[in-house]
Amino acid sequence: MKEKVLIIPGNPSAETIYKNWITILQNDFPSYEFKLLPLPKIENHFTNLDIVISHYHKKIQEEVSPPIIIGHSIGGYFASQIFKKDSKEIKKMILIFPYFGDENFAGRALLNLAEMVVKKPKRINFLTKIKPIVDKYYQASSQVTVQELEDSIKLAKLEKDHFKKENSAELSFLQDKRVDFLYTSKDNWCTPKTVQRVAEFNSPHFVDTIHDFVVSFDEINKVHKFLKDKNILK
Repeated sequence: MKEKVLIIPGNPSAETIYKNWITILQNDFPSYEFKLLPLPKIENHFTNLDIVISHYHKKIQEEVSPPIIIGHSIGGYFASQIFKKDSKEIKKMILIFPYFGDENFAGRALLNLAEMVVKKPKRINFLTKIKPIVDKYYQASSQVTVQELEDSIKLAKLEKDHFKKENSAELSFLQDKRVDFLYTSKDNWCTPKTVQRVAEFNSPHFVDTIHDFVVSFDEINKVHKFLKDKNILK
């Protein structure tokens, strides 16, 4: 039986991009089975980020044996909280540019914008209109559906509310040798402040790319090359 690798995506979910990456991962790492755990549709019962984390925790518990978890951006935060709660349920964890609540000015502005849009009564109509504008600035966002953008904005509001109360995440769990941490210098979410805090417990791996609002093709390609060159799944 192949070893299972579960990928928890960033926000927005951008399933098309992640699924394309899984195809490449499967070709280059044939002894593993890769599976995407998409962001849940943020319905009314998802009133806070802890419920989203519980959603992912249940998905991991469904596995026959402890899987390897790859968490990207806010997905890295979700994975880390499950690991902190019960590390025996996860064999290994790879955190790719995780968001631990230390966003910079640009990241904060995006969260504030999300909060404003969430309050719009005709939000879907508004998102349909602004999506072509977003696509001009973020090439990869053309792969994000309006529904994914809708869920992304709702989730971003939960992120803002959560870290307003929690401030930034506690990181001592990173001392565990089963955890690998990837960062880049061009990042609105996994900022130098985060990397500095991480370095107290772990030796971060640098990847030369950009981590922004939407996961990009360059980001996926650079991360994939790093995983392959370092054989980091072992």
